Amino acid sequence: MSDILLVANGLKEPPIQAIKQLKKYLREIRYIRVHQASKLAESSAELLAAYDAVIFYFSEPDTQLSEKIEKSLKKYIKRGGGLLILHSASASFRQNHVYRSLIGAEFISSSRITDCTLRPSSAAFKGFSNFPAFAVKDELLKLEISEDSVLQMTAEAEDGGPVPAVWTREHGDGRVCCVTPGHSPETFKNSEIRRLLSAAISYVLKRD
Repeated sequence: MSDILLVANGLKEPPIQAIKQLKKYLREIRYIRVHQASKLAESSAELLAAYDAVIFYFSEPDTQLSEKIEKSLKKYIKRGGGLLILHSASASFRQNHVYRSLIGAEFISSSRITDCTLRPSSAAFKGFSNFPAFAVKDELLKLEISEDSVLQMTAEAEDGGPVPAVWTREHGDGRVCCVTPGHSPETFKNSEIRRLLSAAISYVLKRD
């Protein structure tokens, strides 16, 4: 049994109903035990070593992490911790260079909620490569991922070319995975998105 810390908050971004739906799904995964926090404070950052992985699901674009929190998070991942970034958390802390380098991406823009198709990239690892192309209706985030990030899946809308939807990277002994779909409560009811989240959690927990 792996202990997971879910750091989640929001009213409209992400919607509170989406957070509830995510929590409901996570409770169904039998190999994890979920603990919850509304934000990553300096006091909680010092306790990250108690968890096998951390999931971020919030929107904090203009918030700036303290140097102490950045150091704690960086050390946690470097020593083997896992970090899963969901949706708007990938566009958070835009002024924090350490956070941006840890997740391996820079936010560019977001779109309206639209129908899009997710499909594995040619470089996808085994846990992500066995997905068929599947449809989901969600807010499409556009990010530029770093050269040391591995693109696992892309998302493509009718009115736009493919953008990174899932990518992974390693930092020291730890692993990071970013999954950008996740705005709508309905997204977490999608069976393929649920399977994708399971693959992402398995990746950061090194359950290969």
